[in-house]
Amino acid sequence: MRNTDHHKALLQNENALVVFTGRHVYVSARWYSNPHLASTWNYMSVHASGPIRFLDDAGLEEVLRKTTLHFEDYNHQSPTVFDNLDPEFKQKVIKAIVAFEIEVTHLDTAFKLSQDRDEESYLSIMQELRKQGEDGREIADEMEKRRELVFNS
Repeated sequence: MRNTDHHKALLQNENALVVFTGRHVYVSARWYSNPHLASTWNYMSVHASGPIRFLDDAGLEEVLRKTTLHFEDYNHQSPTVFDNLDPEFKQKVIKAIVAFEIEVTHLDTAFKLSQDRDEESYLSIMQELRKQGEDGREIADEMEKRRELVFNS
């Protein structure tokens, strides 16, 4: 939103960091071969950084047009896509919204997937995570993909 603390700060310093978080799950120390250690959290995220550039009104309208079409499954007839909104309403809300682009100059991945555990614990963690629902299964699948790399390097 325009004129928020974040917007004002980025007007003064163009360096932006955006964090995209993926699946994340609690990992109980009960699942370790030695349970007398701290429990932890496994997660996957990507950190993108670079200079931010604010878009003009035409750029903002294009972002709103593309975003609403995307989330309305490209149904051009939907009353909630940008082009179908009441012009008075659009002019009112556009004054409060700011659109931006970030030129990604640095990209980091942060995957913490129990790679510091012994193989017995690693296998136990994967087994337990598969019981935890979609997030747990996806983390376990990522751990399985990396298993050979973790234990054969």
